[in-house]
Amino acid sequence: MRSAAGRPAVLIRSSAAVGLYRAMHKKSIGVLDFLPGEATVCTHPFPDRAVGRRFFWAADAYVRHKAFYVPVQPRELADLTTALEEFESWCSTVHCEDTRDPRCLPFHLFRADDGSGSLKTSDGRDRFNARYGTTTRTDDGGLGWKLNPHEYHGHGDPLHVAGCELPKGFHWDVSNADGFTLWTPEKEWRVKRYANVYPDGGIRAATA
Repeated sequence: MRSAAGRPAVLIRSSAAVGLYRAMHKKSIGVLDFLPGEATVCTHPFPDRAVGRRFFWAADAYVRHKAFYVPVQPRELADLTTALEEFESWCSTVHCEDTRDPRCLPFHLFRADDGSGSLKTSDGRDRFNARYGTTTRTDDGGLGWKLNPHEYHGHGDPLHVAGCELPKGFHWDVSNADGFTLWTPEKEWRVKRYANVYPDGGIRAATA
């Protein structure tokens, strides 16, 4: 299909995209992209209804801050060996500070219209926090994202973000007084009150 910008795009199957995103929060993942600039994830369950480029994510943006990414086309085998060595080095380092680090956020759900590419630096994270908040954030879609450590629950084993283990049940209470809609590659959630949203993109809606 064509991307929102009119370029050729190869859509990654929605179940594969969701499975990859969840896996990135359980183990260290390296992504080798043989179609850089073309491999695309649609974060709306109905690509033909997805309006605007915010629903279409290049593979590198979709896994950003959660996995090690390498564009490999048209690299030679020697370059892949180097990539594997770089991946081992990446795995030996923690790339997330704590639960207040914005790199924990699932950015296909948290709307940050100015992007999240600057979060590798402390200055970039400070600017992000100054704009969106820390323990209580408000995204560009008007949704409130609140951390309440006393009410962490559900979602099985503790999740990880780039080597940083998070408390079991860590999530944000996402709310809006008028109700709201969340989209994942596989499902649309119409929420009347609030929803628990987890770093791996998992959603539990109180009333949906």
